[in-house]
Amino acid sequence: MKLKSIKVLAVLIALVLIFLFTFEGCSTTAEINNTLPYLLELRYMWGGEGRNFYFDVNPIKKQPEIRKIFTGEPLEWFFHYSMPREDITYTPFFASPPVFYKDVLYFEDTGGIYYAIDVKTGKIKWKQDIQVDPNQLNPRFASPPLIIDNIVFFAGGSFYGLDINSGEIVYKQDIGTINAPGFKDGIIYLSIASNIKRTATVVGIDVTKGKIVAKHILDKFGYIKAPLFYKDSVIVYDECGDIYSLDLKTLNLKWEIKQQDVYGCSYSVCISNNKLFLVWWDLHPTLLRKMQCTAIDPENGKILWEVSFEEEEREEDKNLIIEEYGYIFYPFVVSDGNNIYFGNNKGLIYAVDNTGKLLWKIKTEPLGSISSFTRNVPVISKDTLYIVTTEGHHSGYLYAIDTKTSKILFKYPLPARAEYSVTVADNKVYVTSGLQIFELKN
Repeated sequence: MKLKSIKVLAVLIALVLIFLFTFEGCSTTAEINNTLPYLLELRYMWGGEGRNFYFDVNPIKKQPEIRKIFTGEPLEWFFHYSMPREDITYTPFFASPPVFYKDVLYFEDTGGIYYAIDVKTGKIKWKQDIQVDPNQLNPRFASPPLIIDNIVFFAGGSFYGLDINSGEIVYKQDIGTINAPGFKDGIIYLSIASNIKRTATVVGIDVTKGKIVAKHILDKFGYIKAPLFYKDSVIVYDECGDIYSLDLKTLNLKWEIKQQDVYGCSYSVCISNNKLFLVWWDLHPTLLRKMQCTAIDPENGKILWEVSFEEEEREEDKNLIIEEYGYIFYPFVVSDGNNIYFGNNKGLIYAVDNTGKLLWKIKTEPLGSISSFTRNVPVISKDTLYIVTTEGHHSGYLYAIDTKTSKILFKYPLPARAEYSVTVADNKVYVTSGLQIFELKN
């Protein structure tokens, strides 16, 4: 009798393990380490409500003054590859645009250290190390935090909530590789990539109840971009241009767009003025380059209009390595609510109106194979567009461009290579450059 009971218990344990392995923490009844008894009022979400990257802040139009706010510790990690190749020494760097909230900048580095820096004094308010294993570093590229009530949420290998005053970890959810979080109507939305099941899952988390309240498993594997919001829909997409519109409450699929037979493309998306804009740079095998922008009805996924601009082929472009996916050929798109601004990391920027009519086109100085716009989007401050460029491996520039006239207002040299977008707040511009953060002002 005792032996039979042991066998039954073993079967039950096996079933539980199979269940946990199958759902990988994405069950709608999954337990969360901490529940947060807050109102869930949004204080800051990077990119704006629809993530069009427009900020209603007075811009800097003349050559600015610069002040170094903070310099991180130049730590070196010994990174061991499992494949038969040489080991490398890796220096973590600041891995996201700094988020400004009540005179404090919040950000993280690629080593998994979260910072809160007082912008007036440059002193560390708090620093939290989540103990990332250097041998698991790929490296770790993180997204800007989400601030709700008095909690700063960071997404990376796990989902963390840190007390905004002390940096203490008050919330943690180990649910896989996560991209930038979004927030709407009391629910935090995340996209999770599963290396085991080779799928991508979008989940909605109600942290006040301590559970995942909705989920949708996409029929693909990959890193899904930060959620966009339109009325009662949450819209996610990936760099391959596949777009999914999900119901805000249930995350059931409303419509989807799949790209077919497109060679060497990378995509970017934003929502503005009741339209969803999809931009890509078409790399045809004959080396014909096209910048394309498509306006889509976010209600049903139908195409409203498309525009395409062919680029002149430069001799030096023929030697670019197309296989460097997402580095050389990365597009971007932003909107000020009226017009759309898009381009690629070769230095081209286009402006079109809400019907697709070309307003202007500019090209910054020629950018070679090791010089590119960053992999993050530019931002707009009223009528001024800011974009960061890199020149080689050790330097960069901040451009300010008048969105009405296309005039370059200034090109400011940065002390070190910059990888990420700027933050506009308090009539100032904040930019990370390597292990340093700078403040630019009039």
